[in-house]
Amino acid sequence: MRHHPSIPKEFRERSVPWPFAVVILVAATAWLVNRPSAPARAEEANGMAAVKGAAATEAAASERAASSELELAWRGVTFGRPWVEDEAGQSRAAGLTLRMPVPAGVVVLCSQGNRSAEGRTHALPQNLHAIDLSNRALATVPIVAAAPGVVAYVFRDAGDDPNGGSGYGNQVRVLHHHGLFTEYAHLDRVDVEVGQDVRAGQRLGTMGRTGLAGDRHLHFSLHRGVIDGGGVPPTIEMAALVSEELGDDRGFAVRPSGAIRCSPEGRPWSGALYASENDGGQTVLGQAPPKLAALVRQAGGELARSVDRRARLWHFSTEVPRTTPAAARRFLEPLLAEDERDPVTHYGWAVEVDLPEGDLRAALAHLERAAALNQEPALYEPWIDAWIANQRGGIALRRRQPALAEAEFAAAEAQLPIPEVVAFAVRQRARLAE
Repeated sequence: MRHHPSIPKEFRERSVPWPFAVVILVAATAWLVNRPSAPARAEEANGMAAVKGAAATEAAASERAASSELELAWRGVTFGRPWVEDEAGQSRAAGLTLRMPVPAGVVVLCSQGNRSAEGRTHALPQNLHAIDLSNRALATVPIVAAAPGVVAYVFRDAGDDPNGGSGYGNQVRVLHHHGLFTEYAHLDRVDVEVGQDVRAGQRLGTMGRTGLAGDRHLHFSLHRGVIDGGGVPPTIEMAALVSEELGDDRGFAVRPSGAIRCSPEGRPWSGALYASENDGGQTVLGQAPPKLAALVRQAGGELARSVDRRARLWHFSTEVPRTTPAAARRFLEPLLAEDERDPVTHYGWAVEVDLPEGDLRAALAHLERAAALNQEPALYEPWIDAWIANQRGGIALRRRQPALAEAEFAAAEAQLPIPEVVAFAVRQRARLAE
C-alpha cells in the first residue's frame, strides 16, 4: 500500500517538504476506512465452486472441508484488535511455491514490506507480510499470476477514488489450493475475469497507482479466507518465493518473502532489486540461461540507474547542508544529463537554482516541464502537482499578480489539503508585504 517514509527537511525554507511528507500526513486518515472484511465465508470451497460453475470436483470437495476450519480461524478478526498469526495458513503456505508477479526478465525494487515499523501501512495486519514492488524505468509493467489458480475476485472501478477497492484500488485475487489466495493491488488495468483459470506467468493486468497507492507500484500479498472484496484478512508470509536478488551469486533461489530486502523507514530507494523468471514454464533455479540472464542484466541496469538517481535526490533534499545555487547546479546538472525526463529533478532545479538566482522565467519553464512529465504514470509523484502550483503562486506574487497567485495557492490547497501547503502561501504573502 501507500509508502510511508519519514519526513525530511525542506529544500529551503521557501521551498517544499520533500515528496514523502505527503504520504505520511495522508495515510493515517485514509487508512481508517481500510478495515478488514467481514468474517470469512463458511464454505470457501463452495465459493470456488460458484466461481467455476457447476463443475464441482473432488478437489473442490477437499477445499470445502478445509474451509470449515477456515471460518473458525478468521471469525472475529477486527481492525485494530490484537490478532494471532494464522499458523494453519502459514503451514499450508509452505506447500505453495510462488514466482515473482512480473514477467520473466523484468526487475523490480522492493520499496516497502515485511513487518514495517509501527505507523506505516505495512504494519497493519492485512498488510504485514505484503511487499510493494515498483519499477520507474518501464512505461508499462505487466502483472502476472504468481502460481496457477482461479480468478476469484476482480475490482476494476477504482477510477480516481483513493478509497476504491477498500484502498487497494483495481485488483485481482487468484485462489490457489487450501483456501490460499494471492492479492495483486493498485493495478492500472485488469485483464482477467472472475472464474477464469490462470497459469503461472499469465497476465492479470498492469502496474498502477489506483486506490491509496501514492506512486505507481504493485501491492503483492498472500492470504487465507475471504475472496470476495471488502478488504482482506491478515497476510500470511510467503514461504517459498522464487526470485533473483541482483548481486547475489546464487542466481534464482527460493526464499521466504520475509527475506526480501525492502526499503526501510527513512531510507527510500534503498531496497534490493529482484528479477523474475516467471514465464509460465519450468521454474528456473540457480544461474539463469543466457537469454534470460541478458534480459535481467539490461533491465537491472536501467532500474538501478533510475533508483540511484532518485536516491541521490533524496540525499540532496534531506542530508546535504544548504549551500548556494551554484552548488545546487553542480549537483543537479549530472542528474539532468543522465535523465532529462525526471520531474523531481526539474522541480529541484527551479526551486534550488532558478528562484534563488531570480530567474523567474527559467523557473517557470522547469516547473512546466516537471508538471508535464508528472502526467506520465511511470514518473508520477503524488506530491509534486500541488507544490508546482504553490511555486507558481509565489512567482506570481513576485510579478505583482496577486489574483493569479491566489488562484494557484487555492489550486495547491485543493490538490493537497495539508498544513504545509497553506503555510507556504502564508509565507509568500508575508514576504511580499515586507
